[in-house]
Amino acid sequence: MLNDVLLLLLPLTIVFLLGYLTQTTGLCMVSEVNELKQGNPAFLLAIILSGTLSGVTAL
Repeated sequence: MLNDVLLLLLPLTIVFLLGYLTQTTGLCMVSEVNELKQGNPAFLLAIILSGTLSGVTAL
């Protein structure tokens, strides 16, 4: 019984974390692409690296 619950909760937790990271990174990317157009690529690079490192850490 407990194994069945864990088999359900583990994938749901991973999917939730990946969705949250994707949503957060996507919202930041919209404003950061505007910064890139204005000639400031540092913020876009920081957001991409932050999202990547957070995803690797979560998994």
